Amino acid sequence: MPTQLLYEHIGTRSDGAVIIVPSGFKVRMLAERYLSGSSVEKLQEDYPFLTFGQIHSALAYYWDHKAAVDAQIAAAHAAEAEFLKSYEPRFTRAELQERLARR
Repeated sequence: MPTQLLYEHIGTRSDGAVIIVPSGFKVRMLAERYLSGSSVEKLQEDYPFLTFGQIHSALAYYWDHKAAVDAQIAAAHAAEAEFLKSYEPRFTRAELQERLARR
């Protein structure tokens, strides 16, 4: 019986985040970009520090653990939305435009 290999380029941080080794780039973030329409070639162009092997390994991990990674994506979006609700900008858009016009 053949020996099964684990995902060669995938690891976890102490906080549980699944990352591409050795870059530390989160699999969740790469999967999210891929799901929003970026091709593997575009991902490699945007993140030239990642090899095609690392990108494909991350996407394989995503498809094999889709429910868990999708939950991480949803949690990240919820945290971002919560932050934006609590964030009050110092100036309104009109005030910023006025300040820029005075310069």
